[in-house]
Amino acid sequence: MAFCQKSKLYLPTYFEHARSISRSSNSRTMSKSVTVTATVTVTVIATVLNEADTISNLLESLAHQTRRPNAVIIVDGGSIDGTVDILYRWQSEHDLPLQVIEAAGANISQGRNIAISAAETEVIAGTDAGTWLAPDWLQNLTAPFEQDPPADVVAGFFVADPQTSFEIALGATTLPIVDDVNPDRFLPSSRSIAFRRSVWQELDGYPEWLDFGEDLLFDLWLRQEDYRVAFAPDAVAYFRPRRSLRRFFWQYYRYARGDGKADLWPLRHAIRYFTYLVAAPTLLKWAIGSSLDERTRNPSTGPLRQAQDVASMNSGRSSGCRAQHAIRARPTGERALSETLSKRRNLAGLLLLAGAILMFRPPIQRLWRLTRDWPRSRRLRALVWVPLIRVTGDVAKMLGYPVGRWWRRQHRRELRHVRERPPFRLTRIFDRS
Repeated sequence: MAFCQKSKLYLPTYFEHARSISRSSNSRTMSKSVTVTATVTVTVIATVLNEADTISNLLESLAHQTRRPNAVIIVDGGSIDGTVDILYRWQSEHDLPLQVIEAAGANISQGRNIAISAAETEVIAGTDAGTWLAPDWLQNLTAPFEQDPPADVVAGFFVADPQTSFEIALGATTLPIVDDVNPDRFLPSSRSIAFRRSVWQELDGYPEWLDFGEDLLFDLWLRQEDYRVAFAPDAVAYFRPRRSLRRFFWQYYRYARGDGKADLWPLRHAIRYFTYLVAAPTLLKWAIGSSLDERTRNPSTGPLRQAQDVASMNSGRSSGCRAQHAIRARPTGERALSETLSKRRNLAGLLLLAGAILMFRPPIQRLWRLTRDWPRSRRLRALVWVPLIRVTGDVAKMLGYPVGRWWRRQHRRELRHVRERPPFRLTRIFDRS
């Protein structure tokens, strides 16, 4: 397809393998029929802001769907780069039932609610700017609504469409593959989701007071109300990850700020603070400081004492026994202290190693699997990004979360009138992976 051209810096084997993985998992609720049915009406919605470089890819992929939408509604939040002109040009020149709504200043939640309010169909299919959709995306996403019993919500899937080694490493570090997903716990991104319009009405729409992480909170509300949620791994939306470490940092900073505003994942964020601010520094001190303490507190093992012992041996060959005794003789207390510091150092090293394995093993395994046809040297260069990406994301979250908490505290009176966050048990059970 013309809208799926790859950069020369990027090996297509990654993309092809990612697509094969995204389609290899069995679905409990997904129809495998290739017959296109249209017993339900569906509107595709999206919000955009300054997406002139990518909006044509989304529109082109919508125009080539095997199951054409009854309507496409795109809300522009105030673009200044020509996005709106492209949308209107598509509206007049292409055979796509496209409606464009300009809503300058609207955030993502407000834009989605505006689009859904304007829709007249039974089912709403959501996607995002910056994505392009597999040709059978809408067909697979709407199939569970036509089964018995019909679904209320369908969670589609999303796959990174990277074009540089950094983007490939970023996708492997931050995104699951289908094989990693538990359908009963999966919280879909709003770049690939469908739900009945009546469900959206019952939930009072997307939370317009939340600027980032709004789709996550909406997902948790869906789970809280026990709607029938189907998982459609073949309804795949592709998107390009952030192109630099700096952009990724600000993305995760905003996500964590949204967590703080919505009072989500308090235990998870507490564990992250404890890990980086307490556990890791303590273990590093044990691992590095124990060696220094041993040399400082036990002069008999330090370099000065060793030099003195060697000098004693060289200058007193006639009294070699006394020199050897000087090297070997150690007070009992010093030996005990040395053994204690050595054990503590070894324990700290093992715990640090175990923590590193827990943090980095899953993304490294995903990256190694997705780049199995790459030259080994290039795979190793991509692997170097994984720990840097992981730590950068955690630092961004630790900085963004308290900002969101402070905002929530400042607006606690206004938030009394909005829908309560899901019970803590739900935020503890469900995750995006």
